[in-house]
Amino acid sequence: MKIESPMEKSNMTESGIGKFHFPAFCMLPSSSSSSHQDCSFIFYSNLQQRTEPHFAHLIKTVPTYSQWDNNDYGSPTAEHSQRGKWNSLAAWGHLWPNPYQGSSKGAGNYYSYSWGDVDFFVMDCRWYRNRAEGTLFGNAQLEWLFEKLIDSSATFKVIVVASGVL
Repeated sequence: MKIESPMEKSNMTESGIGKFHFPAFCMLPSSSSSSHQDCSFIFYSNLQQRTEPHFAHLIKTVPTYSQWDNNDYGSPTAEHSQRGKWNSLAAWGHLWPNPYQGSSKGAGNYYSYSWGDVDFFVMDCRWYRNRAEGTLFGNAQLEWLFEKLIDSSATFKVIVVASGVL
């Protein structure tokens, strides 16, 4: 079975990613095209992507943060009731060295990190998404975000979302 790599889709390697010197890299969706809830398949598709030499070099030499969207989390219409979402969360936690997942307020793939005088708040737009109720982030994640924003002393605050929100 061949997994189509996003690196192949975008020709990112042909554009000379090795020419750039990134202080950090935040990878937004979809890092792999798994659309699957089986842990072993999620691992396989992500590890397959890492066989691309330019990408492998990038994530070995540059602090890399990541966030998922539908293809990484589950099905194309994935939301809060996604079957296998705990498998996806566990696999993601092993595959990507994000600072942490979720908070004491609730599970999910949301976290924050600082880079100099900038605080980044990376939101999970799948774990709590509920189309029927018209919600994207859920109360637990929003409470976490508001507390983090209030507590932040950084001059710049960046909220990162892997889906369109406007």
